[in-house]
Amino acid sequence: MIELLDNPCTPEYREFKRLVLSDDFPWFYEKNPKDNFSFYSHVLLERPHEDRRFPISTSQFTDLANDVFNDIVNYNNLQVDCIYRMNINAVHPWFYNPDTTATHLDHDFPHKNFLLYLTDAGGDTICEGQCHEPIEDDAIIFEGEHCHRFPLRDRRVVLVATYN
Repeated sequence: MIELLDNPCTPEYREFKRLVLSDDFPWFYEKNPKDNFSFYSHVLLERPHEDRRFPISTSQFTDLANDVFNDIVNYNNLQVDCIYRMNINAVHPWFYNPDTTATHLDHDFPHKNFLLYLTDAGGDTICEGQCHEPIEDDAIIFEGEHCHRFPLRDRRVVLVATYN
């Protein structure tokens, strides 16, 4: 089930958003092998894996992103014990079939997902039959298999975190 959170839009959030959407924010090209679409990514916390069972900070922006995440989850009285992964993704309009990414889980262990939409480009998030049509500054949480539609205009920029 997708749950919409209240975003207090703190000064830290506004600064984070300004940095991420600036012309000089560092983006890295990715090609998703599951569904062969391309996007841009900025890894903040690299996901744990079988050889290294803990996340590693890989960005100078991790602390600010963590502050933004904490501000939102604390404002909504959510319990968070551990962040497993944190990433910023930018997806441009994609006018090919299919119009969604492949349905997937972010990890092969129990976790929850957090998405914070930094732009108003659309790109619905779909989780187990429920659809969220995002607007700029929305924050949502959900669990389970999910995918997203590609934006029809502009770029869809989101902060993604997985946690428990």
